[in-house]
Amino acid sequence: MSVVSVKEKATGRRSEIGEAGRRTEVRSFIVICNDAADGPATAVTADDGVAQIPTWGDPHPVATACLVSNIVADPVAETDLHFDVTVTYTTPTGASTPEEEDPLDRPDEVSWGGTEETEPYWRDTQETIDWPMGRPMTTSAGEAFAQFLERDTGKLVLTITGNRSTGNPALDEEYSRTVNSNEVEIEGVTFDAGMLYMKPIQGQKVIEGDHTYYRKTWTIVANRDGWKQYVEDRGFYEEAPGGKLKLILDKDGVPVKTPWPLDGDGAAEPNATDAAASLEFVPYKEKSWSPIGFDS
Repeated sequence: MSVVSVKEKATGRRSEIGEAGRRTEVRSFIVICNDAADGPATAVTADDGVAQIPTWGDPHPVATACLVSNIVADPVAETDLHFDVTVTYTTPTGASTPEEEDPLDRPDEVSWGGTEETEPYWRDTQETIDWPMGRPMTTSAGEAFAQFLERDTGKLVLTITGNRSTGNPALDEEYSRTVNSNEVEIEGVTFDAGMLYMKPIQGQKVIEGDHTYYRKTWTIVANRDGWKQYVEDRGFYEEAPGGKLKLILDKDGVPVKTPWPLDGDGAAEPNATDAAASLEFVPYKEKSWSPIGFDS
């Protein structure tokens, strides 16, 4: 008769902080024996030579103030060789939660991924003397395609979750949907001003034992090209005296059939092949994120 293996199950772990800060930790193990005669009595003290069931009074490996106070072995259904062993740790009566267990001392959690996005585009990324802003998406004759091609525009998304001592929904709203005007360092990486966009900030009030705190989540989208938007100044009209619109006519006096390059001040360029001005738009307010803890 012997124990074949002792393995801890991640799904069986549980933590609880109850009245007066008394803490309970639960670990779960699966024990396999090689003889049906072994039974639960062998499982509660199982040792396979590498791993073993903790014994009464042993400290928890993380919450060291909690000691083993109960060990229960139950046969797994339809087998007499497998046993679920549940080990319960509790803080002794009168013991309090260790100082290092303050939720505000826990480090922020940081993860990142990406968005799935595409967009139509009318210029590619080839910057040459002839096309300083990129080659236009036209036929070799200069005619626009019937349908623009599309390209991937997925962006890096960083999610930061952490505990804070205070929560202010009005302040969170003030910084939501803004772009950083200061340098921001995240996980050792410095992002320049204008690269990060803050999605609506989320928060939750949490009461844990004697502690009350706010669980905050910041979702930040990074764009290495910045969040300002640039559009070629093209159209079918130019500005006439008095601020009115006037149709752009070609050299034959016929209204143009494709968007014509403009100079950035409302006037049509002389030729269809001339470079159009680039117009800058600022869709989001820029704001320093230092007051909410995001700086370099």
